[in-house]
Amino acid sequence: MRFVGKVKAFGVAASVGMFLAGLGLLLYPQASAETVCCVFGVLFLVMGVIRIFGYFSKDLYRLAFQFDLAAGSFLILAGAIFLIFPSRIYLILPVIAGIFILIDSLLRIQTALDARSFGVRRWWCILIFGACAAALGVLLILHPFEGADMMVRLLGVTLMINALQNIYIIISTVRVIRAAGGGAACTGRSKD
Repeated sequence: MRFVGKVKAFGVAASVGMFLAGLGLLLYPQASAETVCCVFGVLFLVMGVIRIFGYFSKDLYRLAFQFDLAAGSFLILAGAIFLIFPSRIYLILPVIAGIFILIDSLLRIQTALDARSFGVRRWWCILIFGACAAALGVLLILHPFEGADMMVRLLGVTLMINALQNIYIIISTVRVIRAAGGGAACTGRSKD
């Protein structure tokens, strides 16, 4: 499997991990601050490394990973801070996650518009995921709920939507170019 194919597989796996972390927050909002921050710290570190590798991969469209050098660097920094200062970070976790998800979602909206110009038929799915995740990111930043459990559940739902968005973008836009006989072939359909 070529490098970009491995990055694609690891990106999907990390997004599944993010989805499961969000589901865990949704189902168990009373989890300890240290546990939540350690899980997020490790998850952010892994996703940051994958996103940086994705940026340097050479997929055909260059849509899924186009902003991932900055996003990956931020995730690595955030992951390290979460692991070093879990009890301090927990109090502002929804705001930090909200800011990142809002920025990431706005970039994904741009990715949707770029995908449209590439002829990806379901570019609007990326747009809808991006808009939903951006709205949830704004809610996390504004803290509209009084109870901590509700904020943790909102964070869980937001992570799940963001994870589904990432999985859809990776699957629908990353194309692996491989040699087929004497020429090159693109794996998957050229236009979704």
